[in-house]
Amino acid sequence: MKVQSGQVDISRFSLDNVDQVSLVIGQSDNIFRTARLFASAGALEISTIKPIFVESGINVAAQMKFASFGTYNPSLTYEQRLGENLNHCNLG
Repeated sequence: MKVQSGQVDISRFSLDNVDQVSLVIGQSDNIFRTARLFASAGALEISTIKPIFVESGINVAAQMKFASFGTYNPSLTYEQRLGENLNHCNLG
């Protein structure tokens, strides 16, 4: 985050478990927002993917992405069913 202008560089976020990105101008359907977001003219909302469990209650995925200039981006996703309504954790 840039301190002087208050802008956030969204290219730093991984899109591995993102379901939807939406730009909300004005009021949103989501009632669980902070007072700061209610006061702003627009907000970027990022929704994550809901995990799908086939047999066991655990999903594990590991990724390693390589790019130019020797850069790399390791990622580990661990999803576990903890109950009917609470079942997601992302490390990475």
